[in-house]
Formats: sequence, structure tokens, C-alpha cells
Amino acid sequence: MPTPIIEDIQKCLPRVTEGQYSNLEHLLELIDCPDDFRGLQKVISTLEYVFSVQPKKFSLLIDLNEQVAGELLECFTEVSDDYVKQYANQSHGKGWMSKRPIYSLLFIFFDYLNPEAAIALMTFLEHYLTNEQKIAGSGREESSVRAFRLLYTDKMVSRHCFESRSASDMWQCLKEYREEIKRQSDESLAPSTLLAYLLELEHFYRLDWKNREPRQRISNRKVRASYSRKKIERVIGSENLYTASLNRTRLDSYFEGAGVTATEDYPELSIVKTEQPSTPKPNYEEPDIAVIKDIAKIRQVNGNIANDVRRSHNITRMGRNVLQPHELSYLWNELLSDKQGKIQQIPHSNIKLILLFIMLTGRTLESACRLPIAFESQDDFTGLMVTDVGLNLIVAPRPTSTKGRHSINENLLKTKISATLRLPEFFHSMVMKTDLNGCVNLSGGYSVSSYRKAIESFLKNINQKFDSQISLKRMEFFLPNVVMADETVDPVLLEIVTDKLSYYSRSPRHYAWYTESEINQKLQKLWFSIFERIQFFDTEFEIPELEILQTNDDRCGIGSQFTPTRTSIIDWVTRYQVSLKSYVAFDVVKNLDHLIDYHNKYTIYTAILFLNASGYRAVNNPLPSFDLLLSRYDGLCISDKDSRLTFAHTRIVACPSILKEQLAYYIEHLNTLANLLNHLLPRESAHLYLQCCEHQLINLQGKIEKTDWFLSVKNSKSNDGLFLLFVKNDADDKDCQDDTYRSTNLGPKLLSQFIELPINFGRHFVRRYLQTNNVHQELIKFQLGHWVAGETPLEKHSSLSHEAAIQQLKPILDGMLSDLGWSAIPSLITRKRA
Repeated sequence: MPTPIIEDIQKCLPRVTEGQYSNLEHLLELIDCPDDFRGLQKVISTLEYVFSVQPKKFSLLIDLNEQVAGELLECFTEVSDDYVKQYANQSHGKGWMSKRPIYSLLFIFFDYLNPEAAIALMTFLEHYLTNEQKIAGSGREESSVRAFRLLYTDKMVSRHCFESRSASDMWQCLKEYREEIKRQSDESLAPSTLLAYLLELEHFYRLDWKNREPRQRISNRKVRASYSRKKIERVIGSENLYTASLNRTRLDSYFEGAGVTATEDYPELSIVKTEQPSTPKPNYEEPDIAVIKDIAKIRQVNGNIANDVRRSHNITRMGRNVLQPHELSYLWNELLSDKQGKIQQIPHSNIKLILLFIMLTGRTLESACRLPIAFESQDDFTGLMVTDVGLNLIVAPRPTSTKGRHSINENLLKTKISATLRLPEFFHSMVMKTDLNGCVNLSGGYSVSSYRKAIESFLKNINQKFDSQISLKRMEFFLPNVVMADETVDPVLLEIVTDKLSYYSRSPRHYAWYTESEINQKLQKLWFSIFERIQFFDTEFEIPELEILQTNDDRCGIGSQFTPTRTSIIDWVTRYQVSLKSYVAFDVVKNLDHLIDYHNKYTIYTAILFLNASGYRAVNNPLPSFDLLLSRYDGLCISDKDSRLTFAHTRIVACPSILKEQLAYYIEHLNTLANLLNHLLPRESAHLYLQCCEHQLINLQGKIEKTDWFLSVKNSKSNDGLFLLFVKNDADDKDCQDDTYRSTNLGPKLLSQFIELPINFGRHFVRRYLQTNNVHQELIKFQLGHWVAGETPLEKHSSLSHEAAIQQLKPILDGMLSDLGWSAIPSLITRKRA
């Protein structure tokens, strides 16, 4: 299959230097990249993540040093406009799995990025590329990649068989896992497809395929199709049993000449039918169709499920799924006891260590057992790092976005892949008491099933001793449940520490940005609150000392790749304020060009302030009407996340004082502008009059008519709305009668031409600012709309007071705008002075 050549690379990647062309061509050929660069953005993001986790192995694999490999990946931050659409294509290409298996694998693995996946993928690619000639000679490229892809992406397959980093260990683990499945499953119920993929991958790492001998076997489906449904024969010796007759079959002349009959290849009885009784069944034996398809019952079931979901999302500290103070106290004393011995051949110290790690990090038993552990400092390592000084958990969360032009934007906060979390000192002491030194994983070589049985026995003794109900499931879900119940800690932090994505934080994770220091501080705060819960039961309990990781590298963080720096916003605000104040009122009013130029800048200033202050998403026509500004309540009604025909995320948010004042100035500005343009641009003037009119919706009759109006203007591209710009008509355009001005909607694409930041920057900055000021999570969800079912402020049974929420958020947002240098500027054309 064709791959890009140097000429293609020159056209697509303008940042590539002369000395990088050959290396880049080699890399793209190695991954079998299409010559049109389709979907390469996802593939490069996967390679970049693998490189950040294992830079040395990755560099050796592509036969380049680490610095050169890193520079090659940086070349993809800027792509020429002609190739951007294909480069950023998010859909899988037709035929890639068979014709470009490696490229397809890298494309698909973008959705499964984590340290474990990077290690497994690196081991597979290393073996594949090293032995590519032999694999291709056996015709096993597609089948090998397919087996690896389907096995790893199957959540039911144990990750233990992918932890090895050598081919010899890998096939041995696969073989043991395959035999274990055979032992645990009945032969008739054994998952044949799973076993086949395991066997295929085992042969891949052993490189010992054998050519199959051609065999022909009739499937069950073909057997059933060979019988006629029309020719029915009675089963001999029965009264009401019948069987279908076999259709006429044919064989090759060779077999017919050899005396072979085709009917011997089919069973005598394959389909048996019973004759229906002549007398009907009693009514009580007949199924009630009305009950089965009762709409009311179906609706009731659906309603009960919805209520259960809402109830789950409103869990409290006293919920039965949350470990209570007395249970935490019992559990803590048992975990820190000096009791020796073994359960299921596993030492008590190992069991207590695993349980404590699960409780502090919210990981599952399987994830905790698979966690790599090292007792010496390593560069290419993610997992538990044990040193004499302390215990660090090195994590590599999945990136929130693919690499693009924003990666080289100096106005955005920089991100990195991995982060180091400092675990408490008591946990370090427990690790040192175990025999894990020299082990690869935290499990210490014991299987997950053995740990599960040992933990069940360990917790059973605690429950019998203290008459409690502590279970492994409650411990695994304890940390997420506490975070949801308290809502004082950002749930995005759970994704970092648990190494698992969640639907609950799917939206917020794209807007969160934290330094290593901040992550550690907030985790220490979370753990401290857990120990405080123990004091509710045991007042003499002393909270253990929690050590915070000291780091000097807070220039890069984890999370959002679109969070702007504070300096970049201040520079833009200052620049536009100076530009607006440079105009003279008399010159603006008497000259049409100056008037339009001033209006455009004043509108842009107001629109950017609106996005920055409210956290509004980048949409067309963001504020359809001034009627949505609720000045009496210091609120703002916005609808920035809804689809065209729903109002699922229509909400009331806090409106800061500066924004409220600026919008009041802007109304007067538009009204005055309409007066000035009444003769020159009558259509635009009439539109501005309508927007400024306090009674523009008074003629709308009924709910339906008002809803239709709102749907027509909400996020509309055709409706000019409030934030409209004037652009000069092209004199050469035949559709235009003159070279005067026309109005246009201030959409995201047009607005992005006036600011060096991503147009959705305000939303990222607002969440970052609220989070750093320790605002309650419910208020953050209130402002940004990041809620789930059961948390909607406008729901029927919601107890949230909008007035109270706005009064708490408003001073914080006012402080944010003042800190950035924003101020309300009256328009010059209204003859007002600040």
C-alpha cells in the first residue's frame, strides 16, 4: 500500500526541516500511513503517548535517538490547510484492518490509552516489526493484529496476560490463561472464539504457525437448511411427532462413482415437530398478552430505573454504599495491626497493603494487583515507585485531546502525560514490611482470584468480630462514593488516581488543568477528610501525617490543553481597552468607516468579555435576546449545549457585575447605532431597534409560538442576533449593489480571527479559576452545566436555590474579572463617560 513520500510530507507538514524528511518518511512507512494522511492525528497521539511512557524502547524501535524521535513527533503540531480535514478525520478507513493492520491498530488504540495499554502495545509492535518478514511470509499480519486488538479491548479478558515485556514470557502467560479458561468452563460452554484468539496470539509470539490442511465441514446452519419445511414425514412409532424430509443433495461424480451417498452426511432426524392438540388450553395456562405489552407497566419499569439513577447520583455520607465512621475505624485498626500469618497462602501484610491501596485510590482489586512496582528509580516507569525517602505513585492519564496547532500556542498552559503522586508515610512503612522487593506487580506474584478469596476471608473475620458489613465491593467504590457525596473534591482527580475513565467526569475532564502540586494537595485533603470521619466514632484517633510532594516543575500540568494563561488574557484586554480609548467621539460619529470600525471593536470586546465571564461555549449567536439577561437576579439564561430541539442544558448562571454593566452599555450602544444607521443601512437599523426593544416578544402568543421563536434564533448562523459585525461588501461581487457594508453573525470562526486563544478559552479559564478557589462542585456544575441525571438545578424536585447559588458565585467571578483587568466601558457614540 502507498505511503507518503518526501514531496507529500513537504506539502502536509510545513514545520519539517530539511534533515528530518528521511527520518519522517521512514516513520510513516513503518506505521504504514496512507498517502493522504487520513486519521494520522489519532495515530500520532497514540505514538506520542507510547513515547512518553517508554521513550527508550520507542526510540530503539524506530531506530532513532530519543531527541530526534521527540522532534519528529513535534512536527505534527502544525498541518497545512489542504490536509487538515483528512489529517483530523475521526472515522476508521475502509479496508485498513486488512491492508494497513498496524496503522489501524494505532488508530483504534487511541481510545484505550493508559500506561498498561502503552506497555502491551509497545511489546506487540516490537515483536511484530522485528519479525515482520516471517509474519508476512506466513500471511498472519491481519490475524495477529486482530487477535491482539480484540483480546485487549475485551474487558472480560484478564490484563495479566499482557503485562510481560518479552515475547517468551508473553506466550507463556497466554498459554496459562487459555488453559485456565478451559478448566473453569465446561467444554460445551467454553468461549471458542476467545480461545481461538488466544491461540493465535500465542502462535504470534512463538512464530510457530503451521499450514492448515484443507478440511470441509458442514455447519449446523447448512444442515438445517438441507431439510424441507414443506415435506413432512411422521416419525415412525409415534402418534403426533413429525420430521422434515431431506432435500435432494448432490456429490461430485468422483464420490458418486466411489459408492458414496450424500444422505449419509446428514442426520436422520434433525427437525422434529409436534402436532398441536385439538382441545384448547385453559385460560389460566395461556400467556396474557396485555400484561406482556402493557404500556403502563413498561413505563413504570422505565420510571423506576430513572428514579434509581437519580437516587444514585444524590448519595449522601450516610448512604449504605459508603463506609461509615465505625466501619472505617474497625477497618483501619485491623489494617495497621501487627497480626502475622497467611490466608490462602498470602501473607497478612500483603492483603492489608492491597486493601489499604484500594481504599485510598479507589482502584479495583484487579487493577491494584496489576500495578507495576519498582524499588529503584527508573525513567520509563509508571506504577508504584518505592524509595528510602517515600512512596510515589506515577500515573499517566489519557490525554484530553489530540495533538494539533494548539500544542505550540504560547498563550496556553502546557500539559504533560505523567504525574507523580506522593502516598502517605504509613503506606510506605507497610510496603517495607512486605516481601514485595524484587516483584514486578503489587500482587507479589499471587493471582487475583487468590487475593479475592483471601480478602473475603479477611473481611469476614472483621465482620464477625465487630458485627459490621464491610465488603470488597464497598471498599472499591468507597472513594468515588465519598467524592460524589461530599462534592468538595473535583471528580476529575478520581480519573487520575484510579487510572479509569468515568461517565461522571466525561465532560469536566476536558476543562480541568492541575499541576502536580495541586493534585497532591487535593488528594491529601481528600484523605484527610476520610480520617476525620473516623474521629466521629473514635475521638481519640490521631490523624496520620500526610506528606505533600515537593516539586519544582509546575510549568506543565495534567488535563485540559486549551486553558489560557492569565497573562495572555490580560494582554488582550489591555490591548483592546487602549484601542477603544484611542478613538475620538466626534470622529467616530461623523465618519461611517470610523463608526463601523469602532462598533466592530466594541462588539468584539463585549463578546469576549461575555464568553470569559459566563463560561459560555463557543456557539453562533450566543445571546439571542437581551430578555435572557435577568438583571434583577444577577443571572443569565443560556442554552449553549443543547441540540436543536431540546432544552436539556438550558440553565440559569451567575452574571458578574462587570458583565452586567457592560451589557447595559452595549444595549445603549446598539440603540444609538441604530439611530445613526437609520438612513444608510435601514434593514440593519431595524434589526437593532428590534433587539433593543423591551417588548420584542410581547406579540408572541402562547408557549408554542415562543418556543418556535427561541428554536429559530438559538445558536443560529443565519440570525444576526446581538453581537453582529459589519463587513464591507466586495465591489466586484455581482450580488452586491454597492461597496457599502453588510452585517454578519459573530460566530466562533469569525470571532477567532480577533484573539490568539481558542474561542472556548473562557469556559476553560472559568473552571480553572473556580477550582483553584475551592468552590463547591455543585456550584461549578451550576455555572458550567456539567451535571448528570438527578443533579439538574431546574428539575422538578431540585432543592437548589438559584438566588443563593448566584450570590455565592458572583463575588468570585467579579474577582476573576477584576484580576484579569476587565472593566465596563461605555460607548463613545452614547456620549457617556466612565
